[in-house]
Parts: sequence; C-alpha cells; structure tokens
Amino acid sequence: MPTPSLTPIPTSPPKPVKKTWRRFFKRLGFGLAGLFAILLVVFFLLPQWISNDQGRIYILQQLNKRMRGGGANLSVGDWTLRWFHAAELHNVTLTLPDGTIAFASPHVRSELTLWSLFWGNYDFGTTTLDTPQFTCTRYPDGTTSFDALTALNPGASLRKILNTLRGAIQFSNGTVTFNSLNTRQSITYTNVKAAFTIASPDAPCHIQFEGIAPDRTISLAVSLQPIRNWNASNWPQALAMSDFECSATNLPTALFCDWSGLDPRWQDSFGPTFSEISLSNHAAPPSDARNLSIQIRGSNGFIDADLAARAANMRSPATLAMPNPALQHFDASLAISSPLAQLLRHVNPLFSDLDSGTGPLTVSLSDLSLNSANSRAIQLSARFNFPPMTFRRAGLTAKLLNLASVNQVSSPTLPVSVEPFRLRLLDGAAEYDNLTLTFLHRRRITFRGMVHFNGRASLMATVPADSGWGDSSLGAVTAEIPITGTLDAPVVTVPTQ
Repeated sequence: MPTPSLTPIPTSPPKPVKKTWRRFFKRLGFGLAGLFAILLVVFFLLPQWISNDQGRIYILQQLNKRMRGGGANLSVGDWTLRWFHAAELHNVTLTLPDGTIAFASPHVRSELTLWSLFWGNYDFGTTTLDTPQFTCTRYPDGTTSFDALTALNPGASLRKILNTLRGAIQFSNGTVTFNSLNTRQSITYTNVKAAFTIASPDAPCHIQFEGIAPDRTISLAVSLQPIRNWNASNWPQALAMSDFECSATNLPTALFCDWSGLDPRWQDSFGPTFSEISLSNHAAPPSDARNLSIQIRGSNGFIDADLAARAANMRSPATLAMPNPALQHFDASLAISSPLAQLLRHVNPLFSDLDSGTGPLTVSLSDLSLNSANSRAIQLSARFNFPPMTFRRAGLTAKLLNLASVNQVSSPTLPVSVEPFRLRLLDGAAEYDNLTLTFLHRRRITFRGMVHFNGRASLMATVPADSGWGDSSLGAVTAEIPITGTLDAPVVTVPTQ
C-alpha cells in the first residue's frame, strides 16, 4: 500500500502591507489636493461671482424672498465684496409695498467682510452712508414702514446677530421724513447727522441724532444697555437703566401722538404744536437709580415732571416713584378734549357725558409708585382742579339729573362745576371720598367709592331729592344712590321710599 504524500498545501504569499498603505495615503493626498484646489478656486472666484451682476441678482433675490412677508424690496446698483476688504455698495434703495422709498443712498461703505459673514461675525466696523434719505410712514391701521422689514431677521436670526454685532454706523447731510397717513401730516428734517456705536454686544451702545427743519429741531443722545440683553418685553427696564437726552421743538402734536400710539385728538389738550418736548434720564446715587425728567409744552397745555426711575438689572421690573416729594414732582395742565374725557371716564362713568370745558384741567401728584411688571401695583395720590365744563344730558348724567329734579331744563347740555378733589390709586382701583359736581350752579351730586381697573364700578352718589323721598337729617333732602355695573353699563339702583 503506497504511503500518502505529505506534500504541503501551497499558501498565498502575505499581502504587501506597506504598498497597500502607501496606495491609500497616495489617494488621500490626491483627494486632499483636489479638495484644496477646489476651495482655492472658490476662494478666489466667489468674491468675483458675488460682485458681478449674476451673483448680485441672486443674493438680492434671496434677501427679497425673506422680506416678501412684509413686501419690501431691496435693490443695489452694484457692489464690491471681498474676503478681507471693506464692502462698497452703490445706489442702495429699499422700497416698501406701497411704492414709497424707505431708504436710499448713492454710496454705502462698510468694513463688514465676506470672511466675517462666513464665520457668523457681524462686525460692521466703521460704516458710512453718503447723503442718505429715510422715509418713515405710519399707516391708518397702526402699522408702520418698519413692519415691512420684520421678516428680514426674525427670531433666532436676530438673536444670533445681536450676539455678535459690532460697529459704528454714521452719516451726515441726511434727510429724514416722518409721515402720518392717519393725520395727513408730514415733517422733514434736513442736514441730519447720526452715529450708532456698538463697541461690543456686552458693552453699552451709544446713539446720537441731530436734525433741523424750518423752525424745528430734534436731537437725541442715548447710552443704552448692552444689546445682548435686549428683547421685546424688557424695554421699560432698558430705558430705566439708560442715560438719555431727547428734545424737539415745534413738533406737530397729532403726528407725534399718532407715532406714539396715542389718539391724535390729544392735540385739543396740548395745542396743534408741541413748542417743546424734553426727556432726560440721568444716573443718580444709588447706582441703579435714575432721575427721569419730562417736559412737554404746547399752546393749550403742558406736562412737567421729575421722577425717580429704578431698575436693578435687565431682569428686574422697572419702577417710577416719588420717594422724596421735595425733589420729585408731576404737574400737568390739559385743556378738555375727547381723549381726556375718555381717561376721566375711568375715574367716574359720569365723565362719559363730558362735552367741553372752558379752561385747563390741572393735575398734581403727591405720591407715585409704578411697577412695569404689574399694572395693578400702581399707587398714586393726585389732586384734580377742573375748569367750568358742560355735560351732555345723556347716559348716567340724565338718570341722576332726573332723580335730582332737573328734568325741567330742556337744553341738551348743562353747565357743570367740579370741586377740587383727591384721588388715590391702590390695589387696582381708583378710590375717592368727595367728588362733587354742581349742575346749573345749584344741584350738587357727590360721589364716593371706587372704580376698578377692569371697569367695574362700586360707587355711592349723594343726590338732592326734592320729590319728598330721601334723608333730611342735615337740613337738606338727599338720597344715597348706589352705582354698580361697569363703565360701559353703569347700573343705578333707586331706593324704595
């Protein structure tokens, strides 16, 4: 029997490890070299493409898509953008949906570079605008031309920009126009110069603005808290912690009120023109306190106030107070107007029937404490002095006059005098003890009680009662009439005999 062969089974030679790794690194090197070459080409060509017509049109289309919600349209005649050099823009125009040009400048130069934008760093450096023209419009529905721009940087995008924003934006020889379509008034300031400086998102930012118009001036100098802390809800705290001075002369009252969100008919209380508006807030010891000064003067009325403003930090509520009546004060003299009557209505529903006055209403505060976080926490003590007035024979006035046997007078309006009285605001309600109105120089109606901020009334009216019912213990026949319900629907309860 033959012996089996012990020939060994052939095996494959070991792989050339060194050659495999060499090939891998060689391919990796070619790949990295190709990638570097592509990046190098992009690095050199991207600024060229962005700066030519095709790139500019593409980027503007993307920006305008983001503004499409507001309907604004941005156009630039040409620009030059580089990785490490200042940006140059020519013939910049921002057009609103109604065709109004909100901003226009023949030349804008900014030190913001492509390299900064690539890394999300919004450092504008020194940015100058040549002879810019701004047009700011407020529409009848309460929106403004700024609302068309809100789609540019909503939410997180705006927060990202604020966290890295730096620069100094400035211009001179500018033109700024304010329009109010509701009041059909317009005012234009020429030779406007402004500077907006942000050294760091963590440092206070500074704004300076000056403009002139025929017989008018406007100026603003403010040092605001770091913009990293800004949000839409903490502006009372931001103002309470800021140093600012603002003044304007011969400003149309209705236009100013409309832009401030107030009833333009306040011009009946102040006059058609504010001869002077002056607001200032300056630091005072302790370090978190400010002295707020307000002076508003017109031909028909004025407000003059010095108050203490306080906010410990951007997260704490802002307060206005009169801790020292010898140093702080609030005085106002206002001619009777429709919005003033609506405001007095929250003192007593009878003022809903106020028709006119022959002089100014004066108000003087002797105590004030106002917290921005809680409107119900307001506390104040005020003294009111009224001019001779006329009331319409309607609503609550007509009901009370009928009870007071004044129904024999056929005139639709009646002369009224109001005695000076003191009002207290406390725990979300206006409270007083002796608000006395005299109709036809002989019929006195006196109120005591309170009107809550939610419009609920809890008052007691003392009226003359010549018809034989009422209480004559003091030598005069009177009746106590409870008034409840709301300001819109007061309920008069007549007691049974």
